Amino acid sequence: MWVPPPFIGFEEGHTERVCNSVYYPPPPPPEPPVTHTIGTETTVHYDAAAEARKAQLRATEHRVPPSSNLCPPPYRITASDGCQKKTRLGAGRAAAAPLLAVAEALDYLVTLVRLRILDALAGPEPETPADLQRKRDRERIKRAFPEIEP
Repeated sequence: MWVPPPFIGFEEGHTERVCNSVYYPPPPPPEPPVTHTIGTETTVHYDAAAEARKAQLRATEHRVPPSSNLCPPPYRITASDGCQKKTRLGAGRAAAAPLLAVAEALDYLVTLVRLRILDALAGPEPETPADLQRKRDRERIKRAFPEIEP
């Protein structure tokens, strides 16, 4: 193969011998086939006492993830105080609980009525392109499969 001179002003180019073959290493040997062995069967006997102990431990332990900043029971988290122990409702607050539930239900009904009035004033929502496509598809299906009268 002829190689040109590297710089102008130097001797002429010269000829070098170049290898025309490429070496490819042989492929690795194939892996041996997987042989499956037959396992042995073992019987695990049920121990009622041990299972009861496990269930009792699961019921009493409280798992909180280490990254969690929640308060474990019987504490509750508040925005101003952080973790505070829960207190039972006092006699006056316990008596007011049913009244609060009724007040919340009435507030919910008033909100529903206001939303219905707003819907009636605003009118129906405009159809979206998906609504129009669905309507066209249903019409095509009705034309393709007319109902058969009995």
